Amino acid sequence: MFSLPILAFAALSLVSVSGSANKRDSNASVAQITSYGVNGSGCAPGTVSTSLSDGGGSLQASFKSFEPTTASTSGFRKNCQATITVTVPAGKQFTVPAATYDGYVRASSGTTVTHSSLYYFQGSVDQRSSSDTIDGPVAKDINLTNTFNTNSGIWSACGGSSIVNVDISVIVDGTSGYADVDQAKIGPFTVRDC
Repeated sequence: MFSLPILAFAALSLVSVSGSANKRDSNASVAQITSYGVNGSGCAPGTVSTSLSDGGGSLQASFKSFEPTTASTSGFRKNCQATITVTVPAGKQFTVPAATYDGYVRASSGTTVTHSSLYYFQGSVDQRSSSDTIDGPVAKDINLTNTFNTNSGIWSACGGSSIVNVDISVIVDGTSGYADVDQAKIGPFTVRDC
């Protein structure tokens, strides 16, 4: 049996960065982020900073160690999952249209770097994913967008708050390669009548 302090520590270690946004901006997005947390091998505690943008409708993250590489047998894949509570007015629902990345890629011939994103709503097994692959040889700055098809997307419940999980990951596969994700953005969310 676990003691209360151990359970409390386990719960705290699940979220490396969290925040809330309770003040509504008069120019804010219809879909408002009311709380969030991030966790993963690419956003360990102390290696990521987060903020809200687009009037509280988007989450931005800046990373210090989101750097998968073929030089490490355990570091060829890095990820960061955001758990986001989003509130929409009655009669509205939202979906995730895209996740964007800024960073750098270096890969030798025969090496690939795959940036991928997936999202799902808390309590649902349905999920959507999108990815972009860069083939070596290459060495360049990148700005990528993983776009989800909103026509066949999954949508939140109608009105109120819903929790959406968005996982972004980068895999470097091959003999010699490295990727660095400097920043990522989730949102603004797409909203429709329901």
